[in-house]
Amino acid sequence: MEIELGTATTFWKPRLEDGSILVLSLTRPPANLLTSEVLVELAKVLDRTESNPAVKCLVLASGIEGHFIGDTEDAEWERIATSESPQSELTPWHRATSRLASYPVPTIAAIDGVVAGAGLELVVCADVRIAGAEASFEFSWLRRGSIPSAGGTQRLPKLVGKSKTFQLLLAGESLGPEAAAACGLVQGAVTGKAFDEAMVLARKAAASERSQLVALKTAVGGSDVPLAEGLALESRLAASLMSSATRQAPEEVGAADPSAGE
Repeated sequence: MEIELGTATTFWKPRLEDGSILVLSLTRPPANLLTSEVLVELAKVLDRTESNPAVKCLVLASGIEGHFIGDTEDAEWERIATSESPQSELTPWHRATSRLASYPVPTIAAIDGVVAGAGLELVVCADVRIAGAEASFEFSWLRRGSIPSAGGTQRLPKLVGKSKTFQLLLAGESLGPEAAAACGLVQGAVTGKAFDEAMVLARKAAASERSQLVALKTAVGGSDVPLAEGLALESRLAASLMSSATRQAPEEVGAADPSAGE
């Protein structure tokens, strides 16, 4: 099912599966390479869907066989590098990664194919990452004469640790799905398609109320703060959900039992 965005999209193809799972597929032949234009469009799609009450989970996918999300396109890299203010040119990249990281419901990256460089900086913003049999993770920044520029140096260490981050970036090699799972870069490596496994998890999530999923993401996302603050946040969110469930319970019972009002 198509989802209404109010405007057409060129690169990111959104559809609503099972009435509550937003599948967002990058389709930019031949290799899903990234440009500022691609990232601006992603941020707009996220902006226009985050408040949709029907959306309970977001699955990032690819519309190009063998490629998930590629590195920065060469011409785009050159444009940024030779601009008067390269740092300001990176603003769309930071906005897109931040919008994905802060999306209010759980996000799952279904990694089928190659993910490289800047594409990897998007992937680590997802809440859950699942690698398919053909997944490959390429750490290409140093070979291109730079370092990660859209949050990679900050988000990768939170997933795999500082020392492993140094090793991956210095070696500049590719990881397969099993190695990515072993170091914590992904939460699972499957023998088939990651998209199928991602949809299984997304359907389990979608069985819950959106308010529960938003609260869960807020609580887990707040776990980087001091423990006392995190516990206070957790208890506030849990109490709010409990209170809401208690207020709804009499109506639900009454609806289920016609004799309740006699």
